[in-house]
Amino acid sequence: MNRRILLVDDDAAILRELEGHLASKRDEWDVVTAESGEEALDKLEGHTTDLILSDTRMPEMDGPMLLDRVSEVSPSTIRFLMASVRDADMAIRLGSAAHRFLVKPLGANDLTSTINAALELHEMLDSESLREVVTTIRSLVSPPSIYSELVDAVRQPTFNMDDVGRIVMKDPAIASRVLQIVNSSFFSLSRDITNINEAVGLVGLQMIKSLILSVHIFTTFSEAMQVVVGVWDHSMRTACIAKTIMKMERASSVDVDTAFTAGLLHDVGKLIFATELGDRYLKVFERARMDGQPLHVVERRVMQASHSDVGAYMFGMWGLPDSLLEAVAFHHEPRRVGTTWISPLIAVHIADYLDHSELGDESALAEQANLDLQQLETCGIDSERLEQYKEACRQALSEQAAQ
Repeated sequence: MNRRILLVDDDAAILRELEGHLASKRDEWDVVTAESGEEALDKLEGHTTDLILSDTRMPEMDGPMLLDRVSEVSPSTIRFLMASVRDADMAIRLGSAAHRFLVKPLGANDLTSTINAALELHEMLDSESLREVVTTIRSLVSPPSIYSELVDAVRQPTFNMDDVGRIVMKDPAIASRVLQIVNSSFFSLSRDITNINEAVGLVGLQMIKSLILSVHIFTTFSEAMQVVVGVWDHSMRTACIAKTIMKMERASSVDVDTAFTAGLLHDVGKLIFATELGDRYLKVFERARMDGQPLHVVERRVMQASHSDVGAYMFGMWGLPDSLLEAVAFHHEPRRVGTTWISPLIAVHIADYLDHSELGDESALAEQANLDLQQLETCGIDSERLEQYKEACRQALSEQAAQ
């Protein structure tokens, strides 16, 4: 059965342009349009709609208001919000119901591949087989309360940066660890940072939120880290490499931060499995090494799900954005979503490979990582560009190690 895509914009010319962008998928997708929020809600009624893409600025009912309503009346519908560069910050702040934000103008290939990736991601996360595996796992955790409070605070019109320090300091252990990381060689700051608000000013609010999540997770799974030795160092290096790649591609600050966060969190599923299985999980590593196969392939054979599957599932329950879920879920298999641009997923895929295979991971549990050269070529990355990534990332890691 075809997927149903609903496009919403008060400008009929833009709707025609978006329809044209998706023409290559007309055999798989039924594209429906609406010129207002009310019309969109009418077209949702009585139909299963897989994805809605709405403009931010519309009269009477704007995009954020519409997606809030959609989340109530059709919660399974994937919700995209698009905005101009000028309105992007406002859309991100107000569009709490959106799974993903897109910045106009939208190219045909990028729009098609982004929608396709979202459909693939949600199909994987909603699959009955994965749900059956996850229901047996007792070690899934909730996000830290200060993270949820910070997300809510950012959406308030009265929000200011002083609120960040006040909220984060409610958990002194996390605050202390975040400052420790900010002052580490991974950020190469010229002076010591002694308070959270100062850190926000230097590394950005999104980066602080990412560090809060990672500190909470790696602290919660501290015992599992004794099983999966080296996972923190590998995750930090992967984050640094992914961030370097995205900066080389002059990506937006949102995509740079997403790549860094996904690099930090891409292997959290290993900690979940290690918590459930203890030393028995090491036998899965041993089997992968003996069979000469990637770890995620053997995990699916033995446990019916991979570490990337269960990590993405947990983050999906937390309500983290689709672009981050996609990078975690498919960092070993970017071809499954068929992206045509250098996205955070592609950056993490390359970063994970480089650290495991060439730049850093010397632990006994280093994975056999494979690089999907065909998919990279689709994104315009050739062997020469890969070498440039490698040299730039090697230099970045060396500078950190020297500090």
